[in-house]
Amino acid sequence: MNVNETYAGSEAVLARATRVVGTANVAVAGIAMIALAVFTKDTHSVLSFTSGFIVGLLNLYSCLKIIRSSMTLPQEAIEGFIKKRYMAKFSFSILLLVLLIWFAKLNPLTLLAGYTATIIVTLVTLILILKGEFKDNVGTHQ
Repeated sequence: MNVNETYAGSEAVLARATRVVGTANVAVAGIAMIALAVFTKDTHSVLSFTSGFIVGLLNLYSCLKIIRSSMTLPQEAIEGFIKKRYMAKFSFSILLLVLLIWFAKLNPLTLLAGYTATIIVTLVTLILILKGEFKDNVGTHQ
């Protein structure tokens, strides 16, 4: 298998995972926002959660862009590329959260709950995808 075939295969897996993770995040966000609106009747909490969730989705999208960009680099350059880009992305995410807390006066707890929800949904979805892939691959190699 040459490099182009490996890249094409990785890109296909990444595209599928992106679709599934994106769908799961949107579904969970919708359910969580409706639950917050119904049970708290506090629009400020819903706005804070939604804002945190959007920052989390931006964080996820930028991670995806970093991964896609690094796939075309030589093996030796990947580590440094990802470290630099990730630190910039992380700093930007923190800056956005601080600005939302400071200037928009959003509730830090529900803001971080929205941000964390994106991370948790992504991790759980990826674990379920990998379990399915592992089960499929083990069955075909016996």
